[in-house]
Amino acid sequence: MARMETLDPEIVRRLSRADETRLRRVAIAVSEFALERANLQSPLAREALDSLRKTGAVSPKVREDLRTLTDSLDDQYFKLHEAADDTDRAAVARGVGREGAPWILMFYKARAANAAFFACERDPLVAALESAYEANATLSDEKASVGIATLKPSLRKVMLKALEGR
Repeated sequence: MARMETLDPEIVRRLSRADETRLRRVAIAVSEFALERANLQSPLAREALDSLRKTGAVSPKVREDLRTLTDSLDDQYFKLHEAADDTDRAAVARGVGREGAPWILMFYKARAANAAFFACERDPLVAALESAYEANATLSDEKASVGIATLKPSLRKVMLKALEGR
């Protein structure tokens, strides 16, 4: 089962019927959305997405470098999270904390980088599903209609537009 099925089984069904071109378009669109949302200025991620847009693939070196970037951002997130005090983490967990806490912002950057990484998967369906799942995590402050574990409306809109070719 794809992780996206836990967020929106209906969109997973739609994606599973889409052709490779539409799936790549979704993976690129959600990754760009995540990069923008997380304010991650990464020439490497841009290069990867541009390559996907033009050729449908990226070099193994670029993919490896994206993995390294994601791991580095994750490490920074974990260090910042550990350094935050318990009160700050508890407040954020209850939804009343600061969305601008450094560790949260780093979490968003790591998820955006991972969205770009997953967009480079050889299997276009895996690329679309996994990059969307990661992109969704950059939107945890956006209120969803049915709780936390749902696809956020703004990302769903991006996905549907890409599927329709707009």
